[in-house]
Amino acid sequence: MKVSLVMAVWNTAHLLGRTLQTLTRQTYDDFEVIIIDDNSEDDVAEVVREYEDSLDIKLHQLVHDFGMRGNTVSFNVGFSLAQGDMIMENTPEIMLYPECIEEMVVALEHFGRRSWVSVRTYNITPEDQLEIDTVNWQENITALESLPNFHSEWTQNNLKNSFFGTHQTCIFYREDWYKYWVRYPFFLDYGTDDPWNAGVRAGNEIQSATIQPLVYHQWHPPIGFWMAYDKAPNWNLWGHTMKNHYNDPLVLRGGTAEQWDMSQPGGPHRRMSFDECSGWYAWEPKVKACGFRRKDGEDW
Repeated sequence: MKVSLVMAVWNTAHLLGRTLQTLTRQTYDDFEVIIIDDNSEDDVAEVVREYEDSLDIKLHQLVHDFGMRGNTVSFNVGFSLAQGDMIMENTPEIMLYPECIEEMVVALEHFGRRSWVSVRTYNITPEDQLEIDTVNWQENITALESLPNFHSEWTQNNLKNSFFGTHQTCIFYREDWYKYWVRYPFFLDYGTDDPWNAGVRAGNEIQSATIQPLVYHQWHPPIGFWMAYDKAPNWNLWGHTMKNHYNDPLVLRGGTAEQWDMSQPGGPHRRMSFDECSGWYAWEPKVKACGFRRKDGEDW
């Protein structure tokens, strides 16, 4: 079966190249890559061009003046462009084991229609992100585990029983998407291993499964950092898109995790105050050291 791997990209071109490199080594070869660039300040197109000969890759750029529109919009647009029998959601910082797509396809075929499969995630620490290219992950991705600050217990293995983890890589049938969900719903948000979200999926008669760690999550600055610089004016305190300002016909109204946000103190639209933003400025040197560069040559 053909897989459409959809990635929502914003200001992570410096991480995207490593992820695309891991896609060139997949044991499963019947897949396309759809990159949705949400008006990034860095040069996503340049990175994509490097892989046009080795991957079936397509770039769709969202051009607007609202900073970033958010993953809600990007994923919905990407899913609407998908041609595969299965849709695999991923983000540009997620590096895949060579057998990752193959094993996710096998798992989804096993569980059948109206199922949803995610893969557990190893997190790269901020310290190790600075050293990531000192190990030969290109030939053997498990070399990342030899980085000095790697912690296998950081695997998102549902140890967080009351909060969400980062199962950002999941797969489902395209037919199910158009038949039951149509838009990017809250239960496919980053809280995918959260028992609450699992309960929502069960209520929608969606069978959930999570398989062993097969991906590594590169470090990138939290949304709070970008909000401190007013780069994400349409996101709330919890890093979710507050609303669809463009009334895009491909995206129904609402944010990423509406029901989850409604339960938060201050409501779903609460933004960070000046004092809450101030602490995030300390991340700037680390963001620059990890490779983020604006394509226009400006500093920030």
